[in-house]
Amino acid sequence: MYPKLTVMQMPKSYASMANRGDGPSKKVDYKARLEKKLYLARENPEPIFDISDCNLKQLPNNIFSLCRVFRKDTLYLQNNLLTSLKKGGSLEELSNLKILNLSSNNFSELTSSISYLTCLEMLDISCNKLKELPKEIGELKNLVWLNASHNNLQNLPNTIGDCQNLESLNITYNSSLIRLPVTLGKLKYIGQIEIDPTVQYPPKEVYENGLFQMMNFLRRELKEQLDNLSWCKITARDNVNLKQLQELKNVELMCDTKFSDSKSHEQKQEISSGSMEAKLKENIKNEQKAMQEKLASIQEQKKNERKLLIKLCQTEEKSSCEAVSRILDNNKKVRTSMFDLWGKERKDEEAKLMNLVLMNNKDKPTSRQKIIESMDETMRDELEKYEKINNRKRLGTLNKVAAETALSNSTLNELLKKANEDKKQLVDMILLDENLQKSAVVSLFEKTDATSWELAKQISIIENKLAELTRLELTRKKIATDCQLVELNENRTALTKMLVSLFNEQTQRRNALLDEVNRMGTIRDTNQNSSNFWLDMYNAIFNSKSYEMVRYLEALDQNLVYHLFTNGVFHYLPLLKDVALNEDKLVDLNVNVLTKLGIKNAEDRKNVLYAVKTFLNSKSPKRALPSAPEFVEPSAPLMGSSNEEVTLNYLVPEECIICFDLKPTIIFLPCGHVCCCCKCFKGITTCPMCRTDVERVHDADFTG
Repeated sequence: MYPKLTVMQMPKSYASMANRGDGPSKKVDYKARLEKKLYLARENPEPIFDISDCNLKQLPNNIFSLCRVFRKDTLYLQNNLLTSLKKGGSLEELSNLKILNLSSNNFSELTSSISYLTCLEMLDISCNKLKELPKEIGELKNLVWLNASHNNLQNLPNTIGDCQNLESLNITYNSSLIRLPVTLGKLKYIGQIEIDPTVQYPPKEVYENGLFQMMNFLRRELKEQLDNLSWCKITARDNVNLKQLQELKNVELMCDTKFSDSKSHEQKQEISSGSMEAKLKENIKNEQKAMQEKLASIQEQKKNERKLLIKLCQTEEKSSCEAVSRILDNNKKVRTSMFDLWGKERKDEEAKLMNLVLMNNKDKPTSRQKIIESMDETMRDELEKYEKINNRKRLGTLNKVAAETALSNSTLNELLKKANEDKKQLVDMILLDENLQKSAVVSLFEKTDATSWELAKQISIIENKLAELTRLELTRKKIATDCQLVELNENRTALTKMLVSLFNEQTQRRNALLDEVNRMGTIRDTNQNSSNFWLDMYNAIFNSKSYEMVRYLEALDQNLVYHLFTNGVFHYLPLLKDVALNEDKLVDLNVNVLTKLGIKNAEDRKNVLYAVKTFLNSKSPKRALPSAPEFVEPSAPLMGSSNEEVTLNYLVPEECIICFDLKPTIIFLPCGHVCCCCKCFKGITTCPMCRTDVERVHDADFTG
């Protein structure tokens, strides 16, 4: 398509428009800006020399030489206060310059030395006070783009037609410019001319028809002027004009040919556009079809993944609900049976220990130094647990009974603060202070209590089940399904009540242990030969069967403990002492062996065998889940088939639902949700998941 002519509609506001922008800004260090730009011009390898917007009234000395030395082909001088280029040096040194921007300055005339810029392609002299352009501008044979808008131009030099490669000319907002030179018709490659509607020549009806019509008009006018020259007055200059006339004819012929070729090309395009359009539509149709098929495939894949996720979630929910139901059904039976199996034996042993200590049995002498060192180790263990509790800021739970008793003693409190000091000092203090000896006995007494171990283990399992139920509920919400949420809520509520009940029983058991120790102290006070009473009592407990039993329980595989607990046979652990620590014996375990061990109930024997079988299956490498995290504490098994896969890992939600950073450890009571970390729970009065009022919080220790 032939290039167009743009006629600018000049608003009145432009008539009085200033040649510069907003002027120099206040409080600007232009000197520092100039120095920085000169430094960048030297250091930057880019071919641009930019000293624009520096409030310059004259150029720095020999700036043109710097352009030549640093091989710059672009010079930006716009947005200054320049009136002349003299101080910059000789323009001859800018012979390799391609781009020159002099816009937004105070130039009233343009030097004739501009003819030295023989390589110049782009020249911007807009927004100045120029009244005319020098005739030497016609020597810029490589000039492609010229912007002379927003000046006071009254005419254009005839030599502008000698800019053979000029493609774009902008002479808008020159209100005094009403006549264009006919030599513009000599421009071969002109593609755009922007003029004001105030131009009177060529006539308005000519240039309103477009650039092509205006150029033809100018060429005809130029030809007539040359034809009317008198032959008698032909001079050397006239010969040049004749030569220009011939060139003009050649240009006109070339433009006509170009226009005809353009018309022919357009017709051919119109003929082929029909088939191309049909082909394009077919391609688009095929692409849309392929995209729809791919989208359908992705949607189907997502749908299948969602179905699989729902199925897995349902399976896990089913197994979890079954496990919770068994825990709730067997809860009372388990605790009662454990007491029946072990409680009486523990009481008998306590009575024997008391008699042995009071009699000060000489047949079994003990090393006081070894007892003191054992006490020292016990107290340091309790200090470590106490500091861990403080660091985690546990709320809603009771500290270890030893910490409750020992730390109430101001002497021990000061001693524990210096626990990292010389070990001999602590040993000496224990040897002299009976309160410390009593505290060590309290700590060891709780450690050897099977009932305390049982309660702590049940609390740990219930905490994990609450975390698992919370994770399942969050998964349900993510996949937007409400299936089994009611059952999950019921199980969570029941487990929470059980957890609170276990907390209360744990407190009662600790109080009972303290009462027992205080009773020992009363007996000790009435006995005259009891100077080493607490040392002897510590040694007796340390070597008792109770301590041996608890060490056996601690050595058990926690997965086995979990499976026995969920199958309602947790209380038979004391009877399984001879087989539980040996995997080979567990493999050979049968009904006859269980009967010999003292398990009389047939249903209980069946549950023990099932729990052991499930545990052994989970130990098999072929049964291990590849994506399961490292074992921390047991969670619910997947029940329902003899060859099921079992995961015994904590299914704690990945991250706190408030900060999405730390793992949640806070259990909100009474709702039982585990959804918040130890940093974000402060100030929360309602559960973030169910909006139930929070009565208390419990910080569960999921680190083992």
